[in-house]
Amino acid sequence: MGEVYLAKDTKLERIVALKMLRADVASDEDRMRRFVLEAKAAAALNHPNIAHIYDIGEESGAKFITMEFIEGIHEHDLEAHGMDIPRIVDAGVRAVCRMIFLHGFVHADLHQGNLRFMPPGRVVFLDLGLVGELEDADRLTSAALLYSFAVGDGETVARLFFETAPHHAVPDYAEYEREMATYVRQVHKTGMGNVQITLEIGRLFDILRRHRIQARSHMTMVNLALMTAEGMGKRLDPTLQLNEAALPYLAEALGMTASAAG
Repeated sequence: MGEVYLAKDTKLERIVALKMLRADVASDEDRMRRFVLEAKAAAALNHPNIAHIYDIGEESGAKFITMEFIEGIHEHDLEAHGMDIPRIVDAGVRAVCRMIFLHGFVHADLHQGNLRFMPPGRVVFLDLGLVGELEDADRLTSAALLYSFAVGDGETVARLFFETAPHHAVPDYAEYEREMATYVRQVHKTGMGNVQITLEIGRLFDILRRHRIQARSHMTMVNLALMTAEGMGKRLDPTLQLNEAALPYLAEALGMTASAAG
């Protein structure tokens, strides 16, 4: 959608990242809307894991965003820089969980190019062109669902999906609840450390479809973001435990104590 350049803000005497919108994008109304959304979304966030937005403007017909320049370290160079990879991976996954479950927004375009790592353990997310904002009710429902799944409470998982569904035509709720609860208990018995959590959650959506229950769109968005974060994290550190990283933030979002989170 745009090219990013290293530039100097001559007024404030600082180095910045300058994102220029391509001419073909500037003439497209939908793409322009996304460009402005990125600027507004990022500018509204004061978050240690987000590159700060300084300005949005236009010069000679060219539209641009100036933002904090994050030199950082690319994923490919972590080992060469002597970074503690398990520590930085844990920090990144915790940052994603904190943003979703405490601050209510989802970076929906996580990939290697959108991440920079900074010693000793800071992860910065770039390019919020695809960001989803969660209403408080949706944020809390997402937290409650993942928490219930993590502790093996399949009945609550079934109830939350059912109660928040925009549409459902369940022929037999008892059968639906039984299948959902059995599957959640089976995964929990296997051990959360032995599975990829988000893939297992994805299989819950198969159960919903079989029982004609439509999940709210934000649930899919949240799971996709977590799935991407978990997949990227496990590629760098196969010992990553998403449930351990997420539980403190789920508990905080739900007003529980750390001990209650298990």
